[in-house]
Amino acid sequence: KMKRLFGWTLICTSICIMFRNSVLDREIRIRKESLTGSKKLISRESIGIDNFCHFEISSKFIVAMQYNSLASNESFKYALSVHDPVFDTIVSNGILNGIFGLKGKYPSVEEIHLICEYGSRSSYGYFADCSLGKTFVEVGSAIGMVSMYAANRGMRVYAFDPLRPNIDRMHESICVNSGQICPGDKSNVSKLGSVCNGSVGKEAFYSRHNFNIHWNLVGARTDQEGIEVQSEPGNLAATMRGGGSVRARVSVVTLDDAVAAQPVELVLLTCQGHELDALVGAREHLAAGRLRNVVWRRHTTTLELGERAMETAALLAAHGFAFFALDEAREGTGPPRPIPQDQIIEYLATIPQDTHINILASLPPRR
Repeated sequence: KMKRLFGWTLICTSICIMFRNSVLDREIRIRKESLTGSKKLISRESIGIDNFCHFEISSKFIVAMQYNSLASNESFKYALSVHDPVFDTIVSNGILNGIFGLKGKYPSVEEIHLICEYGSRSSYGYFADCSLGKTFVEVGSAIGMVSMYAANRGMRVYAFDPLRPNIDRMHESICVNSGQICPGDKSNVSKLGSVCNGSVGKEAFYSRHNFNIHWNLVGARTDQEGIEVQSEPGNLAATMRGGGSVRARVSVVTLDDAVAAQPVELVLLTCQGHELDALVGAREHLAAGRLRNVVWRRHTTTLELGERAMETAALLAAHGFAFFALDEAREGTGPPRPIPQDQIIEYLATIPQDTHINILASLPPRR
């Protein structure tokens, strides 16, 4: 009897362990799908909203973003789809949980917001004209928090990122903001008004014509065979060190080819130390004066990246750009601050190690 009892106990224990493992496997699969989206979402290649806005989405990871105009009562409001913060502990977690300040805010968006706002004032000769129909380009867009802001201002947007989960989040944001889909629970987006019913009034800003998403790297020359990229652990906005859970071989395009001969009012380069390469690939735009404002990131992770930052400054200076620090703009406290051209190298050299500071370069206003 004791042997039979022991045998049944062993069988029951084995069944329990198998059931527990099955549940754990299902939880892991669900969490992975929450990172990359459903199978239907992953298989999308077209960005035409009529083709891909046919899926359900929860409001759990939809964030209401809002930035107020300095010159009027206008507010720039939009919905942003973010990753599960378990998998994206920097950008998505920061926006959801207010790590960088208020919830629903992000420093890079604050920078671009104030560049646009002060650029609209007649007392400032420099900075971007972010009005309806102007072109904004973002290289290294991550989940698109800045690109969505630019689109909400009515700018034509070109967003580039090498990680497919980020591309999927931007697709979802476009679908929500264009009124094509509605989160099942609207509580997290209630501050946007009835975005699902189109009452925000800016649906056309997120159309296929105005919002262009590119699953690409941007470099000095086109490479259709592509380059292997890999996210960093817990950071889906970074690929510099690798070691993360998302990897792919991604083709390389140039800005001259991807944006053609369009004038670009503002370009944001946060491309993991390859900002110089992206500008070299925009040589035709630079030579023709078709890049008016460039926000680029100065990385201090390695000595080589520091030297490339100096080369980036030299390239922009050779094309007549003036430089501005964004310290106050990043904090939301003031406009970009001029850096005399003969002091830009010294300014770059004094940035602390392991920090990533954005700098604005602007062409003088047209006479």
